Amino acid sequence: MRSATRRRRLTKSLPAGRQAFTRASVILRDMKVILYMGITPNGYIARENGDSEWTSEEDLKGFQTHSKNAGNIIMGKNTYLYASQSGLLPFEGALNVVISHEKLENKYGGQVIITDQAPKEVLRMLEQKGFTTAFLAGGGQLNSSFLKENLIDEIYLDVEPLLFGKGIKIFAEADFDVELELIESTQLNKDTVQLHYRVLKDGSNIVHQLAQSKIRV
Repeated sequence: MRSATRRRRLTKSLPAGRQAFTRASVILRDMKVILYMGITPNGYIARENGDSEWTSEEDLKGFQTHSKNAGNIIMGKNTYLYASQSGLLPFEGALNVVISHEKLENKYGGQVIITDQAPKEVLRMLEQKGFTTAFLAGGGQLNSSFLKENLIDEIYLDVEPLLFGKGIKIFAEADFDVELELIESTQLNKDTVQLHYRVLKDGSNIVHQLAQSKIRV
């Protein structure tokens, strides 16, 4: 009861837009959203044609492990089309969810769901199916659509030793301003480093500090 009162007080003290972000987090409190990306040091997750097969074996292994643990993979239209053309679909061990506002052919039956629902509605659908974690697989438009609604909880970036000047950025241009907390950095191989971040939402840093101090809210 006290924690609910505290959440209401935090929400009331925030501007209207930030209140909406906080309410979204509370509504979907049982769903953890993870973004996992192989990325270049200058911020690209794929070449212009959607190719992301330049990442390391360690990145691929991490992608597979986290997606199977979550039991689902959420992707955008372009990621779906490239993966389909490359023979990568459906990703095994997970329900493949594609968000697209264009009509797409589903050649994979029940292993793939194609929907035009908004990010929060997709998360509610996954909750109703019993999932407790959602796994985001890009691309940049999809990542931004979840981030600007404050729905991402953790971000894994596998920074690969490669640079190219044109391609798909991790986040498409959108209206967001988000702070991160570094949870851990890990050297995956000689040249690849993984950065694991927590997304700091309204009041989350306070709650996290209290939890770390073993103080009940």
